[in-house]
Amino acid sequence: MMVDESIEPSPPAPLPRTGEGRRGSFPSGAFLRTEATSIDDSPSPSGGRGVGERERKARLLRHAKAMRSNPTEAEQRLWHHLRAKRFMGLKFKRQSPVGPFIADFVCLQLKLIIEVDGGQHGGLKDKRRDAWFARQGFRVLRFWNNEVLGQTEAVLESICEVVGALSSERERRGLIEKGENG
Repeated sequence: MMVDESIEPSPPAPLPRTGEGRRGSFPSGAFLRTEATSIDDSPSPSGGRGVGERERKARLLRHAKAMRSNPTEAEQRLWHHLRAKRFMGLKFKRQSPVGPFIADFVCLQLKLIIEVDGGQHGGLKDKRRDAWFARQGFRVLRFWNNEVLGQTEAVLESICEVVGALSSERERRGLIEKGENG
């Protein structure tokens, strides 16, 4: 077999810049260059481009704001009772980012999250999310939309019981200072 030495070998491909490749399963940890034509072609949420923490938070805040602008009827009903410290003098926030998630309602003072769910909730995603909240010290209450709309007083009583228990627990631990409003 004859080799044509007049053809120069092509130079080695440059190493990918940050976010252009992904680690392959090579023992040396070398990069495997991937060519994505669009964000949708990549299995990663950021399209393989590497999103910084600041951009992730900004995107989460924009999404939370959009969700606040378009509440469900059940969220509106519950918010009417929770807003402006109307409920037991506690400050609740609506559609608020908590870590990598957006909570329907959160009281940071008691580390209480209230979720109002439609038919699309209740699966594995919600279990993982609740587990993350629990690891951060939050207590999560979940109510179905039809419960909030049809049995509002019963939902508020359930929240009241949990708030009472959390308040007592936190006071025993000395985590709530006198006059703290969250």
